[in-house]
Amino acid sequence: GWTSDTRRMRDAETGTEVRSRGGHTVDVDCVAWNPAGTGIVSGSGYDTVRIWDVETGTQLQTLKGHKDEVSAVAWNPAGTRIVSGSRDKTLRIWDAETGTELQSLEGRTGVVLCVAWNTAGTSIDPGPGDKTPHICAPETGTQLKSIE
Repeated sequence: GWTSDTRRMRDAETGTEVRSRGGHTVDVDCVAWNPAGTGIVSGSGYDTVRIWDVETGTQLQTLKGHKDEVSAVAWNPAGTRIVSGSRDKTLRIWDAETGTELQSLEGRTGVVLCVAWNTAGTSIDPGPGDKTPHICAPETGTQLKSIE
């Protein structure tokens, strides 16, 4: 697990700390592994998203654009895109290699508490910060379905 502003990677079977690194300057609120198991994305209370190399512990990218705490992150199944959700009620889609923001999805009525891609990578579901999951297209933000 990660505590405070320090990332602590532990062996899942023994609990032994394998690596520890700083990077964020406030608490890390969310993390997700890439599909290949070689990278981690993390979100923090200072509206930043960071991409890390698991093997070396090196920070590869700092993604900036949110105006409030980043509360959710997820990789698409291909490992080429990252979606981040924030207390600023937006979703942002990033190129995982370059760190370029590809899309900003606005208009939610509640904070984004969680987010997930479907297995095909063709839609995302920003968790129910406004009490209703809305499945949307990552390229446009168009709502595809609302689950009541």
